[in-house]
Amino acid sequence: MEFFLVMVVVVLVVVGMIYGHKQEQARQEALRSWAASRNLYFHPEKVRGFEKDHPTFSCLRQGSNRYAHNIISGTLE
Repeated sequence: MEFFLVMVVVVLVVVGMIYGHKQEQARQEALRSWAASRNLYFHPEKVRGFEKDHPTFSCLRQGSNRYAHNIISGTLE
């Protein structure tokens, strides 16, 4: 019985991880499409040191493992 319960938990964790990954891919594709429609750039990768480029925003200097991701940049017309 314990083995069955452990297997159910493992399967649920794996399914949750797969679902989360697919959701992240869908979110990134939506952001990429939105940015492209406005001639902007989309950067999905993690960028460390983002707070140094934007010192005005003190909230970006909070926490110990800081990075930015899913960044949209460019010039609005």
